[in-house]
Amino acid sequence: MKKILFGTLALVMACFLFATPKTTVSAAQLEYNVKVVSCDQSDSGILNEPTVVTELKKKEDVNAILQARKKPSNVIVNFDENANIVDDNGSVISDFYSLHKSELGQKVIFVVRLESDGATNAFLKMLTETYRPLDIAVLSTNPEFVKRIKSSTAGSHVRGAIEFAEGTSVAQIVRTTQESQSIMAIIPQSMASTQNVRYIQARFKTVWVRVSSDKGVDLYDCINSGTYGIITQDYQKAYDTLATYTKGLTRTPFNVAHRGIPTAYNENSISGTVAAIENGATHVELDAYLTTDKQIVMMHDNTLDRTSNGTGTIESKTLAEIKKYKLDIYGEEDIPTFDDIAKVIKDTGVVWVFEIKSGNTEIVSVLKEKIYEFELQDQLVVISFNLNILATMKSVLPEIPTANLNTANQATFQNVLASMGTYNAVIDTAYGNADATFNEVLRDHGIVGWYWTFSYFGEGTKKGYVGQTNNKANVAKGEAMYDIGLAPGYKNTSVEVGDIVAVLFVTYDGEEKVVPCDVFAVEEYKDRYEVICCGETWGTEIYTRKLIIEKKGLGCKSTINGASLLSVFALLSVALLYKVCSLKKSVKHN
Repeated sequence: MKKILFGTLALVMACFLFATPKTTVSAAQLEYNVKVVSCDQSDSGILNEPTVVTELKKKEDVNAILQARKKPSNVIVNFDENANIVDDNGSVISDFYSLHKSELGQKVIFVVRLESDGATNAFLKMLTETYRPLDIAVLSTNPEFVKRIKSSTAGSHVRGAIEFAEGTSVAQIVRTTQESQSIMAIIPQSMASTQNVRYIQARFKTVWVRVSSDKGVDLYDCINSGTYGIITQDYQKAYDTLATYTKGLTRTPFNVAHRGIPTAYNENSISGTVAAIENGATHVELDAYLTTDKQIVMMHDNTLDRTSNGTGTIESKTLAEIKKYKLDIYGEEDIPTFDDIAKVIKDTGVVWVFEIKSGNTEIVSVLKEKIYEFELQDQLVVISFNLNILATMKSVLPEIPTANLNTANQATFQNVLASMGTYNAVIDTAYGNADATFNEVLRDHGIVGWYWTFSYFGEGTKKGYVGQTNNKANVAKGEAMYDIGLAPGYKNTSVEVGDIVAVLFVTYDGEEKVVPCDVFAVEEYKDRYEVICCGETWGTEIYTRKLIIEKKGLGCKSTINGASLLSVFALLSVALLYKVCSLKKSVKHN
Protein backbone atom coordinates (compact mmCIF):
# COMPACT_ATOMS: atom_id res chain seq x y z
CA MET A 1 0.00 0.00 0.00
CA LYS A 2 1.18 3.45 -0.81
CA LYS A 3 2.26 5.62 2.08
CA ILE A 4 -0.24 8.22 3.22
CA LEU A 5 0.60 11.65 1.89
CA PHE A 6 1.51 14.09 4.63
CA GLY A 7 0.57 17.75 4.74
CA THR A 8 2.80 20.23 6.43
CA LEU A 9 3.51 19.57 10.09
CA ALA A 10 2.15 22.97 10.99
CA LEU A 11 -1.21 22.22 9.39
CA VAL A 12 -1.49 18.82 11.03
CA MET A 13 -0.57 20.10 14.45
CA ALA A 14 -2.95 23.02 14.10
CA CYS A 15 -5.80 20.63 13.41
CA PHE A 16 -4.77 18.17 16.12
CA LEU A 17 -3.94 20.66 18.83
CA PHE A 18 -7.42 22.17 18.71
CA ALA A 19 -8.39 19.28 20.96
CA THR A 20 -5.89 20.26 23.67
CA PRO A 21 -7.73 20.68 26.97
CA LYS A 22 -7.50 23.94 28.88
CA THR A 23 -5.28 22.77 31.72
CA THR A 24 -2.04 23.92 33.27
CA VAL A 25 -0.13 21.10 31.56
CA SER A 26 2.76 22.51 29.58
CA ALA A 27 3.57 21.55 25.99
CA ALA A 28 6.80 19.99 27.27
CA GLN A 29 4.85 17.61 29.50
CA LEU A 30 2.25 16.54 26.92
CA GLU A 31 3.76 14.68 23.96
CA TYR A 32 1.77 14.49 20.75
CA ASN A 33 2.22 11.66 18.26
CA VAL A 34 0.61 12.55 14.91
CA LYS A 35 1.95 9.57 12.95
CA VAL A 36 -0.60 7.64 10.89
CA VAL A 37 0.27 3.96 10.66
CA SER A 38 0.79 2.47 7.20
CA CYS A 39 -0.45 -1.10 7.52
CA ASP A 40 0.61 -4.30 5.79
CA GLN A 41 -1.76 -5.47 3.06
CA SER A 42 -2.76 -8.99 2.14
CA ASP A 43 -1.92 -10.65 -1.19
CA SER A 44 -5.61 -11.19 -1.85
CA GLY A 45 -7.24 -10.48 -5.17
CA ILE A 46 -10.44 -9.46 -3.39
CA LEU A 47 -11.58 -5.91 -3.95
CA ASN A 48 -11.33 -4.25 -0.53
CA GLU A 49 -10.80 -7.44 1.48
CA PRO A 50 -11.39 -7.38 5.26
CA THR A 51 -8.53 -6.12 7.39
CA VAL A 52 -6.74 -8.57 9.72
CA VAL A 53 -6.73 -7.87 13.47
CA THR A 54 -5.15 -9.78 16.35
CA GLU A 55 -4.76 -9.53 20.13
CA LEU A 56 -1.65 -9.19 22.28
CA LYS A 57 -2.29 -12.03 24.72
CA LYS A 58 1.26 -12.66 25.99
CA LYS A 59 4.68 -11.03 25.90
CA GLU A 60 5.97 -13.38 23.19
CA ASP A 61 3.31 -12.05 20.82
CA VAL A 62 5.26 -8.81 20.41
CA ASN A 63 8.25 -10.47 18.71
CA ALA A 64 6.00 -12.83 16.81
CA ILE A 65 4.18 -9.89 15.22
CA LEU A 66 7.40 -8.03 14.45
CA GLN A 67 8.89 -11.11 12.78
CA ALA A 68 5.75 -12.00 10.83
CA ARG A 69 5.91 -11.86 7.06
CA LYS A 70 2.74 -9.83 7.15
CA LYS A 71 1.68 -8.03 10.28
CA PRO A 72 -1.93 -7.54 11.33
CA SER A 73 -3.22 -4.05 10.66
CA ASN A 74 -4.52 -3.63 14.21
CA VAL A 75 -3.52 -5.21 17.51
CA ILE A 76 -5.83 -5.21 20.55
CA VAL A 77 -3.92 -4.55 23.79
CA ASN A 78 -5.13 -4.79 27.40
CA PHE A 79 -4.65 -1.51 29.30
CA ASP A 80 -4.63 -1.45 33.12
CA GLU A 81 -5.02 1.20 35.83
CA ASN A 82 -1.24 1.80 35.89
CA ALA A 83 -1.05 2.60 32.16
CA ASN A 84 0.55 -0.75 31.44
CA ILE A 85 -0.14 -3.27 28.71
CA VAL A 86 -0.89 -6.60 30.37
CA ASP A 87 -1.36 -10.18 29.23
CA ASP A 88 -4.51 -12.24 29.72
CA ASN A 89 -3.41 -13.06 33.30
CA GLY A 90 -2.76 -9.43 34.24
CA SER A 91 1.04 -9.68 34.12
CA VAL A 92 2.79 -6.61 32.71
CA ILE A 93 4.10 -6.87 29.16
CA SER A 94 5.25 -3.25 28.98
CA ASP A 95 4.20 0.23 29.95
CA PHE A 96 1.96 1.63 27.22
CA TYR A 97 4.19 4.54 26.23
CA SER A 98 7.28 2.40 25.63
CA LEU A 99 5.40 -0.21 23.64
CA HIS A 100 3.55 2.32 21.52
CA LYS A 101 6.77 4.21 20.78
CA SER A 102 8.57 0.98 19.89
CA GLU A 103 8.77 -0.64 16.47
CA LEU A 104 5.45 -2.37 17.12
CA GLY A 105 3.66 0.95 17.42
CA GLN A 106 5.16 2.07 14.12
CA LYS A 107 3.88 -1.00 12.27
CA VAL A 108 0.39 -1.70 13.64
CA ILE A 109 -2.55 0.34 14.93
CA PHE A 110 -3.16 -0.05 18.66
CA VAL A 111 -6.73 -0.80 19.79
CA VAL A 112 -6.71 -0.25 23.55
CA ARG A 113 -9.05 -2.50 25.55
CA LEU A 114 -10.55 -0.78 28.59
CA GLU A 115 -12.56 -3.02 30.92
CA SER A 116 -12.46 -1.19 34.27
CA ASP A 117 -12.99 2.27 35.72
CA GLY A 118 -9.37 2.40 36.78
CA ALA A 119 -8.04 1.55 33.33
CA THR A 120 -10.39 4.06 31.65
CA ASN A 121 -9.36 6.85 34.01
CA ALA A 122 -5.67 6.00 33.57
CA PHE A 123 -5.98 6.11 29.78
CA LEU A 124 -7.76 9.45 29.91
CA LYS A 125 -5.13 10.83 32.29
CA MET A 126 -2.39 9.74 29.87
CA LEU A 127 -4.11 11.48 26.94
CA THR A 128 -4.59 14.63 28.99
CA GLU A 129 -1.25 14.94 30.74
CA THR A 130 1.53 12.91 29.17
CA TYR A 131 1.06 11.24 25.79
CA ARG A 132 -1.57 11.67 23.08
CA PRO A 133 -1.30 9.58 19.91
CA LEU A 134 -3.51 10.48 16.95
CA ASP A 135 -3.88 7.08 15.27
CA ILE A 136 -5.43 4.98 18.01
CA ALA A 137 -8.69 3.29 18.99
CA VAL A 138 -10.31 2.17 22.23
CA LEU A 139 -12.41 -0.95 22.72
CA SER A 140 -14.67 -2.19 25.48
CA THR A 141 -17.61 -4.43 26.23
CA ASN A 142 -18.83 -1.54 28.41
CA PRO A 143 -20.00 1.35 26.18
CA GLU A 144 -19.74 3.83 29.06
CA PHE A 145 -15.94 3.40 29.23
CA VAL A 146 -15.58 4.27 25.54
CA LYS A 147 -18.03 7.14 25.83
CA ARG A 148 -16.01 8.57 28.74
CA ILE A 149 -12.94 8.75 26.53
CA LYS A 150 -14.79 10.03 23.48
CA SER A 151 -16.66 12.71 25.44
CA SER A 152 -13.45 14.23 26.72
CA THR A 153 -11.59 16.96 24.88
CA ALA A 154 -8.37 14.97 25.06
CA GLY A 155 -9.91 11.79 23.64
CA SER A 156 -12.50 12.99 21.12
CA HIS A 157 -10.23 12.02 18.21
CA VAL A 158 -9.84 8.42 19.43
CA ARG A 159 -11.80 5.89 17.36
CA GLY A 160 -14.23 3.82 19.44
CA ALA A 161 -15.23 0.15 19.22
CA ILE A 162 -17.80 -1.79 21.23
CA GLU A 163 -17.73 -5.58 21.56
CA PHE A 164 -21.14 -7.25 21.74
CA ALA A 165 -22.28 -10.56 23.17
CA GLU A 166 -24.15 -13.14 21.14
CA GLY A 167 -27.87 -12.46 21.07
CA THR A 168 -27.70 -8.65 20.97
CA SER A 169 -30.12 -7.32 18.37
CA VAL A 170 -28.62 -5.57 15.36
CA ALA A 171 -30.73 -2.48 16.03
CA GLN A 172 -29.35 -2.33 19.57
CA ILE A 173 -25.82 -2.79 18.25
CA VAL A 174 -26.16 0.23 15.97
CA ARG A 175 -27.79 2.36 18.65
CA THR A 176 -25.28 1.49 21.37
CA THR A 177 -22.30 1.96 19.09
CA GLN A 178 -23.57 5.38 18.00
CA GLU A 179 -24.51 6.57 21.50
CA SER A 180 -21.04 5.67 22.78
CA GLN A 181 -19.61 7.78 19.92
CA SER A 182 -17.98 4.73 18.36
CA ILE A 183 -17.65 3.69 14.73
CA MET A 184 -16.89 -0.04 15.09
CA ALA A 185 -19.06 -2.91 16.32
CA ILE A 186 -17.35 -6.22 17.12
CA ILE A 187 -19.58 -9.29 16.96
CA PRO A 188 -18.94 -13.03 17.38
CA GLN A 189 -18.72 -15.23 14.29
CA SER A 190 -21.97 -16.92 15.32
CA MET A 191 -23.81 -13.63 14.73
CA ALA A 192 -22.08 -12.73 11.47
CA SER A 193 -24.81 -13.57 9.01
CA THR A 194 -24.66 -11.53 5.82
CA GLN A 195 -27.95 -9.91 6.77
CA ASN A 196 -26.69 -8.86 10.21
CA VAL A 197 -23.43 -7.47 8.86
CA ARG A 198 -25.23 -5.56 6.10
CA TYR A 199 -27.79 -4.15 8.55
CA ILE A 200 -25.09 -2.70 10.79
CA GLN A 201 -22.82 -1.41 8.03
CA ALA A 202 -25.79 0.09 6.15
CA ARG A 203 -26.13 2.45 9.12
CA PHE A 204 -22.61 3.88 9.01
CA LYS A 205 -21.09 1.45 11.51
CA THR A 206 -18.16 -0.85 10.71
CA VAL A 207 -18.33 -4.54 11.61
CA TRP A 208 -15.37 -6.58 12.81
CA VAL A 209 -16.01 -10.28 13.42
CA ARG A 210 -14.25 -12.29 16.10
CA VAL A 211 -13.26 -15.63 14.55
CA SER A 212 -14.38 -18.62 16.62
CA SER A 213 -13.55 -21.33 14.07
CA ASP A 214 -11.11 -21.36 11.19
CA LYS A 215 -11.49 -25.08 10.46
CA GLY A 216 -12.50 -26.34 7.03
CA VAL A 217 -14.26 -23.57 5.17
CA ASP A 218 -15.28 -21.67 8.33
CA LEU A 219 -12.68 -18.93 7.83
CA TYR A 220 -13.83 -18.43 4.24
CA ASP A 221 -17.36 -18.20 5.56
CA CYS A 222 -16.34 -15.50 8.04
CA ILE A 223 -14.48 -13.50 5.38
CA ASN A 224 -17.46 -13.75 3.02
CA SER A 225 -19.89 -12.32 5.59
CA GLY A 226 -19.04 -8.86 4.29
CA THR A 227 -17.23 -7.90 7.49
CA TYR A 228 -14.64 -5.13 7.34
CA GLY A 229 -12.29 -6.90 9.74
CA ILE A 230 -11.56 -10.35 11.17
CA ILE A 231 -10.09 -10.76 14.66
CA THR A 232 -7.96 -13.89 14.95
CA GLN A 233 -4.89 -15.11 16.79
CA ASP A 234 -3.78 -17.03 13.71
CA TYR A 235 -3.34 -13.95 11.56
CA GLN A 236 -0.87 -15.76 9.31
CA LYS A 237 -3.55 -18.30 8.43
CA ALA A 238 -5.93 -15.42 7.76
CA TYR A 239 -3.44 -13.86 5.32
CA ASP A 240 -2.81 -17.24 3.67
CA THR A 241 -6.54 -17.77 3.26
CA LEU A 242 -7.04 -14.30 1.80
CA ALA A 243 -4.23 -14.99 -0.66
CA THR A 244 -6.21 -17.87 -2.18
CA TYR A 245 -8.75 -15.41 -3.58
CA THR A 246 -7.69 -14.12 -6.98
CA LYS A 247 -10.58 -11.79 -7.82
CA GLY A 248 -14.03 -10.59 -6.91
CA LEU A 249 -15.97 -9.31 -3.90
CA THR A 250 -16.86 -10.64 -0.46
CA ARG A 251 -19.56 -7.99 -0.04
CA THR A 252 -21.78 -6.20 -2.54
CA PRO A 253 -22.11 -2.41 -2.32
CA PHE A 254 -24.96 -0.32 -0.94
CA ASN A 255 -27.13 1.34 -3.57
CA VAL A 256 -27.80 4.89 -2.35
CA ALA A 257 -30.43 6.56 -4.56
CA HIS A 258 -29.37 10.21 -4.88
CA ARG A 259 -32.48 12.44 -4.72
CA GLY A 260 -34.47 9.31 -5.66
CA ILE A 261 -33.89 8.63 -9.36
CA PRO A 262 -33.29 12.14 -10.76
CA THR A 263 -32.73 10.91 -14.33
CA ALA A 264 -36.34 9.73 -14.63
CA TYR A 265 -38.39 11.25 -11.78
CA ASN A 266 -38.70 14.58 -10.02
CA GLU A 267 -35.88 15.10 -7.54
CA ASN A 268 -36.74 14.56 -3.88
CA SER A 269 -40.22 13.40 -4.83
CA ILE A 270 -42.61 10.74 -3.64
CA SER A 271 -42.63 9.14 -7.10
CA GLY A 272 -38.82 9.05 -7.22
CA THR A 273 -38.62 7.56 -3.74
CA VAL A 274 -41.13 4.83 -4.58
CA ALA A 275 -39.34 4.02 -7.84
CA ALA A 276 -35.96 3.84 -6.11
CA ILE A 277 -37.28 1.42 -3.49
CA GLU A 278 -39.03 -0.77 -6.07
CA ASN A 279 -35.99 -0.86 -8.35
CA GLY A 280 -33.27 -1.89 -5.94
CA ALA A 281 -32.14 1.00 -3.73
CA THR A 282 -30.82 -0.05 -0.33
CA HIS A 283 -30.82 3.62 0.70
CA VAL A 284 -32.69 6.71 -0.49
CA GLU A 285 -30.89 10.03 -0.07
CA LEU A 286 -33.09 13.15 0.15
CA ASP A 287 -32.41 16.75 1.18
CA ALA A 288 -34.19 18.82 3.83
CA TYR A 289 -34.97 22.42 4.75
CA LEU A 290 -37.08 24.00 7.52
CA THR A 291 -39.99 26.34 6.79
CA THR A 292 -40.79 29.41 8.86
CA ASP A 293 -43.52 27.43 10.64
CA LYS A 294 -41.03 24.68 11.52
CA GLN A 295 -42.04 22.06 8.96
CA ILE A 296 -39.49 19.90 7.15
CA VAL A 297 -39.65 20.12 3.36
CA MET A 298 -37.70 17.76 1.12
CA MET A 299 -35.92 19.63 -1.68
CA HIS A 300 -32.35 19.70 -2.97
CA ASP A 301 -31.97 23.43 -3.64
CA ASN A 302 -32.63 26.16 -1.11
CA THR A 303 -35.00 27.77 -3.61
CA LEU A 304 -38.07 26.54 -5.43
CA ASP A 305 -36.90 27.87 -8.78
CA ARG A 306 -35.13 24.96 -10.49
CA THR A 307 -37.27 21.94 -9.66
CA SER A 308 -40.74 23.43 -9.22
CA ASN A 309 -43.08 26.00 -10.76
CA GLY A 310 -42.51 28.28 -7.78
CA THR A 311 -39.89 30.86 -6.89
CA GLY A 312 -38.17 32.04 -3.74
CA THR A 313 -36.28 30.47 -0.87
CA ILE A 314 -37.88 27.60 1.02
CA GLU A 315 -36.85 28.81 4.45
CA SER A 316 -38.54 32.19 3.94
CA LYS A 317 -41.97 30.59 3.45
CA THR A 318 -44.56 28.68 5.44
CA LEU A 319 -45.51 25.17 4.42
CA ALA A 320 -48.88 26.45 3.19
CA GLU A 321 -47.10 28.87 0.85
CA ILE A 322 -44.85 26.11 -0.48
CA LYS A 323 -47.81 23.78 -1.04
CA LYS A 324 -49.16 26.22 -3.64
CA TYR A 325 -46.44 24.98 -6.01
CA LYS A 326 -45.60 21.69 -7.69
CA LEU A 327 -42.48 19.82 -8.68
CA ASP A 328 -42.50 19.92 -12.47
CA ILE A 329 -39.36 18.51 -14.13
CA TYR A 330 -41.05 15.15 -14.91
CA GLY A 331 -44.71 16.07 -14.66
CA GLU A 332 -46.37 17.89 -11.79
CA GLU A 333 -46.56 16.44 -8.28
CA ASP A 334 -46.61 17.72 -4.72
CA ILE A 335 -43.51 19.01 -3.00
CA PRO A 336 -43.12 16.42 -0.20
CA THR A 337 -42.73 16.97 3.53
CA PHE A 338 -40.96 14.68 5.98
CA ASP A 339 -44.31 13.06 6.75
CA ASP A 340 -44.97 12.24 3.09
CA ILE A 341 -41.64 10.46 2.63
CA ALA A 342 -41.84 8.76 6.04
CA LYS A 343 -45.12 7.08 5.09
CA VAL A 344 -43.52 5.74 1.89
CA ILE A 345 -40.23 4.52 3.33
CA LYS A 346 -41.29 3.13 6.71
CA ASP A 347 -40.97 -0.66 7.10
CA THR A 348 -39.48 -1.16 3.63
CA GLY A 349 -36.06 -2.17 4.98
CA VAL A 350 -34.56 0.72 3.01
CA VAL A 351 -32.42 3.23 4.92
CA TRP A 352 -33.36 6.90 4.63
CA VAL A 353 -30.21 9.00 4.17
CA PHE A 354 -31.48 12.35 5.40
CA GLU A 355 -29.28 15.20 4.19
CA ILE A 356 -29.75 18.39 6.18
CA LYS A 357 -29.11 21.19 3.72
CA SER A 358 -30.53 23.78 6.09
CA GLY A 359 -28.16 25.81 8.20
CA ASN A 360 -30.87 26.36 10.81
CA THR A 361 -29.97 24.10 13.72
CA GLU A 362 -33.61 24.12 14.91
CA ILE A 363 -34.26 21.51 12.21
CA VAL A 364 -32.53 18.90 14.40
CA SER A 365 -35.08 19.24 17.21
CA VAL A 366 -37.94 19.05 14.71
CA LEU A 367 -36.30 16.01 13.12
CA LYS A 368 -36.06 14.32 16.52
CA GLU A 369 -39.82 14.71 17.05
CA LYS A 370 -40.55 13.34 13.58
CA ILE A 371 -38.22 10.37 13.88
CA TYR A 372 -39.92 9.16 17.04
CA GLU A 373 -43.41 10.01 15.79
CA PHE A 374 -42.89 7.67 12.82
CA GLU A 375 -40.60 5.25 14.71
CA LEU A 376 -37.80 5.67 12.18
CA GLN A 377 -34.93 5.71 14.67
CA ASP A 378 -33.56 2.43 13.27
CA GLN A 379 -34.14 3.34 9.63
CA LEU A 380 -32.69 6.84 9.25
CA VAL A 381 -29.17 8.29 9.14
CA VAL A 382 -28.14 11.93 8.73
CA ILE A 383 -25.52 13.52 6.48
CA SER A 384 -24.50 17.15 6.15
CA PHE A 385 -21.83 19.56 4.96
CA ASN A 386 -22.73 21.94 7.78
CA LEU A 387 -20.54 21.40 10.84
CA ASN A 388 -22.93 23.28 13.12
CA ILE A 389 -25.66 20.84 12.10
CA LEU A 390 -23.39 17.86 12.80
CA ALA A 391 -22.44 19.28 16.20
CA THR A 392 -26.13 19.79 17.02
CA MET A 393 -26.92 16.23 15.94
CA LYS A 394 -24.26 14.97 18.35
CA SER A 395 -25.89 16.78 21.28
CA VAL A 396 -29.59 16.52 20.40
CA LEU A 397 -29.80 13.21 18.50
CA PRO A 398 -26.70 11.26 19.59
CA GLU A 399 -28.40 7.93 18.82
CA ILE A 400 -28.73 8.65 15.07
CA PRO A 401 -25.68 7.81 12.90
CA THR A 402 -24.20 10.73 10.96
CA ALA A 403 -21.68 11.35 8.19
CA ASN A 404 -19.64 14.41 7.27
CA LEU A 405 -19.85 15.27 3.56
CA ASN A 406 -16.81 17.54 3.52
CA THR A 407 -13.73 16.53 1.55
CA ALA A 408 -11.66 13.63 2.84
CA ASN A 409 -8.75 12.10 0.93
CA GLN A 410 -5.25 10.78 1.50
CA ALA A 411 -3.73 14.24 1.81
CA THR A 412 -6.24 15.34 4.47
CA PHE A 413 -6.55 12.04 6.33
CA GLN A 414 -4.61 13.14 9.40
CA ASN A 415 -6.90 16.13 9.75
CA VAL A 416 -9.94 13.90 9.26
CA LEU A 417 -8.82 11.54 12.04
CA ALA A 418 -8.41 14.49 14.37
CA SER A 419 -11.88 15.88 13.67
CA MET A 420 -14.09 12.80 13.20
CA GLY A 421 -14.73 12.44 16.91
CA THR A 422 -15.58 16.10 17.31
CA TYR A 423 -18.79 15.52 15.37
CA ASN A 424 -19.22 11.77 15.95
CA ALA A 425 -19.58 11.49 12.18
CA VAL A 426 -18.09 9.07 9.66
CA ILE A 427 -16.74 9.91 6.20
CA ASP A 428 -18.90 10.40 3.11
CA THR A 429 -16.75 12.11 0.51
CA ALA A 430 -16.75 12.97 -3.20
CA TYR A 431 -15.73 9.93 -5.24
CA GLY A 432 -13.23 12.08 -7.11
CA ASN A 433 -11.23 12.21 -3.87
CA ALA A 434 -11.15 8.45 -3.56
CA ASP A 435 -9.00 5.73 -4.97
CA ALA A 436 -8.51 2.08 -4.08
CA THR A 437 -5.53 2.89 -1.84
CA PHE A 438 -7.42 5.50 0.17
CA ASN A 439 -10.34 3.11 0.47
CA GLU A 440 -7.96 0.56 2.03
CA VAL A 441 -6.59 3.18 4.40
CA LEU A 442 -10.12 3.87 5.61
CA ARG A 443 -10.82 0.15 5.99
CA ASP A 444 -7.67 -0.51 8.05
CA HIS A 445 -8.70 2.33 10.35
CA GLY A 446 -12.16 0.87 10.90
CA ILE A 447 -13.98 3.21 8.53
CA VAL A 448 -16.35 2.17 5.73
CA GLY A 449 -15.89 4.34 2.63
CA TRP A 450 -19.04 6.16 1.48
CA TYR A 451 -18.78 8.18 -1.74
CA TRP A 452 -20.91 10.62 -3.77
CA THR A 453 -22.10 11.03 -6.51
CA PHE A 454 -21.68 8.34 -9.16
CA SER A 455 -23.52 8.58 -12.48
CA TYR A 456 -25.02 5.15 -11.97
CA PHE A 457 -24.99 2.40 -9.36
CA GLY A 458 -22.13 -0.05 -9.78
CA GLU A 459 -19.71 2.53 -11.14
CA GLY A 460 -17.42 2.13 -8.13
CA THR A 461 -17.88 -1.61 -7.58
CA LYS A 462 -14.74 -2.73 -9.40
CA LYS A 463 -12.72 -0.56 -7.01
CA GLY A 464 -14.36 -2.10 -3.96
CA TYR A 465 -16.35 0.98 -2.94
CA VAL A 466 -19.14 -0.01 -0.56
CA GLY A 467 -21.30 3.10 -0.17
CA GLN A 468 -22.25 4.36 -3.63
CA THR A 469 -24.51 7.42 -3.81
CA ASN A 470 -25.64 7.56 -7.45
CA ASN A 471 -28.11 9.03 -9.93
CA LYS A 472 -29.32 5.76 -11.49
CA ALA A 473 -30.16 3.43 -8.64
CA ASN A 474 -32.68 1.59 -10.83
CA VAL A 475 -29.96 -0.22 -12.79
CA ALA A 476 -29.59 -2.55 -9.78
CA LYS A 477 -32.89 -4.25 -10.47
CA GLY A 478 -32.40 -8.00 -10.92
CA GLU A 479 -28.73 -7.98 -9.86
CA ALA A 480 -27.63 -10.48 -7.21
CA MET A 481 -26.98 -8.91 -3.80
CA TYR A 482 -26.23 -11.81 -1.44
CA ASP A 483 -26.82 -15.55 -1.29
CA ILE A 484 -29.32 -17.23 1.02
CA GLY A 485 -28.50 -20.89 0.40
CA LEU A 486 -28.54 -23.64 -2.18
CA ALA A 487 -31.23 -23.81 -4.81
CA PRO A 488 -33.99 -26.03 -3.38
CA GLY A 489 -33.51 -29.75 -3.81
CA TYR A 490 -29.83 -29.74 -4.71
CA LYS A 491 -27.65 -32.66 -3.51
CA ASN A 492 -24.79 -34.67 -4.93
CA THR A 493 -22.53 -37.65 -4.25
CA SER A 494 -19.38 -35.82 -5.31
CA VAL A 495 -18.38 -32.17 -5.20
CA GLU A 496 -15.04 -30.79 -6.36
CA VAL A 497 -13.50 -27.36 -6.85
CA GLY A 498 -14.63 -26.06 -10.22
CA ASP A 499 -18.02 -27.82 -10.22
CA ILE A 500 -21.08 -25.70 -10.90
CA VAL A 501 -23.68 -25.40 -8.16
CA ALA A 502 -27.09 -23.66 -8.29
CA VAL A 503 -27.22 -21.04 -5.53
CA LEU A 504 -30.18 -18.91 -4.48
CA PHE A 505 -29.52 -15.16 -4.23
CA VAL A 506 -31.57 -12.18 -3.12
CA THR A 507 -31.54 -9.43 -5.74
CA TYR A 508 -31.39 -5.71 -5.00
CA ASP A 509 -35.08 -5.32 -5.77
CA GLY A 510 -36.02 -8.04 -3.28
CA GLU A 511 -36.59 -11.01 -5.53
CA GLU A 512 -34.93 -14.41 -5.44
CA LYS A 513 -33.00 -15.86 -8.33
CA VAL A 514 -30.80 -18.86 -8.92
CA VAL A 515 -27.25 -18.09 -10.01
CA PRO A 516 -24.81 -20.70 -11.34
CA CYS A 517 -21.71 -20.61 -9.14
CA ASP A 518 -18.33 -22.32 -9.35
CA VAL A 519 -17.19 -24.27 -6.31
CA PHE A 520 -14.26 -22.27 -4.90
CA ALA A 521 -13.45 -24.29 -1.75
CA VAL A 522 -14.79 -27.58 -0.42
CA GLU A 523 -14.50 -29.66 2.74
CA GLU A 524 -15.85 -33.24 2.70
CA TYR A 525 -17.54 -34.96 5.64
CA LYS A 526 -19.21 -38.35 5.96
CA ASP A 527 -22.70 -37.10 5.16
CA ARG A 528 -22.12 -33.75 3.47
CA TYR A 529 -19.88 -31.28 1.71
CA GLU A 530 -19.28 -27.78 3.05
CA VAL A 531 -18.52 -25.50 0.14
CA ILE A 532 -17.82 -21.89 -0.77
CA CYS A 533 -18.94 -20.88 -4.24
CA CYS A 534 -18.30 -17.95 -6.55
CA GLY A 535 -21.01 -16.41 -8.76
CA GLU A 536 -21.27 -13.24 -10.80
CA THR A 537 -22.78 -9.83 -10.15
CA TRP A 538 -22.05 -6.41 -11.64
CA GLY A 539 -19.61 -7.93 -14.10
CA THR A 540 -17.41 -9.21 -11.29
CA GLU A 541 -17.41 -12.19 -8.91
CA ILE A 542 -19.15 -12.50 -5.57
CA TYR A 543 -18.36 -15.24 -3.05
CA THR A 544 -21.06 -17.10 -1.14
CA ARG A 545 -21.29 -18.05 2.49
CA LYS A 546 -20.77 -21.67 3.56
CA LEU A 547 -23.23 -23.95 1.79
CA ILE A 548 -24.09 -27.46 3.01
CA ILE A 549 -24.49 -29.99 0.20
CA GLU A 550 -25.80 -33.24 1.63
CA LYS A 551 -24.74 -36.39 -0.12
CA LYS A 552 -27.22 -37.97 -2.49
CA GLY A 553 -29.65 -40.32 -0.80
CA LEU A 554 -29.12 -38.74 2.64
CA GLY A 555 -31.58 -35.91 2.26
CA CYS A 556 -31.16 -32.26 1.40
CA LYS A 557 -30.56 -29.31 3.69
CA SER A 558 -31.45 -25.93 2.25
CA THR A 559 -32.54 -22.59 3.60
CA ILE A 560 -35.37 -22.47 1.04
CA ASN A 561 -38.04 -25.11 0.42
CA GLY A 562 -40.46 -25.82 -2.37
CA ALA A 563 -38.70 -26.76 -5.65
CA SER A 564 -38.49 -30.21 -7.15
CA LEU A 565 -35.26 -32.02 -7.91
CA LEU A 566 -36.21 -32.01 -11.57
CA SER A 567 -36.35 -28.22 -11.63
CA VAL A 568 -32.90 -28.01 -10.06
CA PHE A 569 -31.47 -30.32 -12.73
CA ALA A 570 -32.98 -28.00 -15.31
CA LEU A 571 -31.38 -25.01 -13.61
CA LEU A 572 -28.00 -26.69 -13.57
CA SER A 573 -28.29 -27.41 -17.26
CA VAL A 574 -28.96 -23.75 -17.83
CA ALA A 575 -26.02 -22.92 -15.56
CA LEU A 576 -23.69 -24.84 -17.82
CA LEU A 577 -24.64 -22.35 -20.52
CA TYR A 578 -24.14 -19.47 -18.05
CA LYS A 579 -27.78 -18.52 -18.05
CA VAL A 580 -29.74 -17.37 -15.02
CA CYS A 581 -33.22 -18.47 -14.01
CA SER A 582 -35.29 -16.38 -11.61
CA LEU A 583 -37.58 -17.58 -8.85
CA LYS A 584 -39.99 -14.85 -7.75
CA LYS A 585 -40.57 -14.29 -4.08
CA SER A 586 -40.59 -10.93 -2.29
CA VAL A 587 -38.24 -10.41 0.64
CA LYS A 588 -37.11 -7.44 2.71
CA HIS A 589 -33.48 -6.47 2.38
CA ASN A 590 -30.77 -4.00 3.36
